[in-house]
Amino acid sequence: MYYGGFFVHANVRWRFGPLEWLLATPAFHHWHHANETKGQRDHNYAAMFPLIDLAFSTLHLPKNLPQQYGIDEPMEVDLTGQLIHPFKHNQRKQVLQVTRSSD
Repeated sequence: MYYGGFFVHANVRWRFGPLEWLLATPAFHHWHHANETKGQRDHNYAAMFPLIDLAFSTLHLPKNLPQQYGIDEPMEVDLTGQLIHPFKHNQRKQVLQVTRSSD
């Protein structure tokens, strides 16, 4: 499993034919990190076996690869900021919800 992480995160555009349906490959994992249009996000969660995603209807493995990766909002640059970021984001969301509900 340790080397599998290096394999699926390799920044290569290789395709592995039918093997992609049995084991997670870089092409499979590219779609996990994709930030594409609606309907082409939130896919390919399985760490090793794409059949798990098939069972949960989260498998997405088209012939093309994503053009855009990442998240919608800017991310903190340093590690401390990245660790705190989810909490700051949720706090901001809650403040906005409270403000809107009190209008």
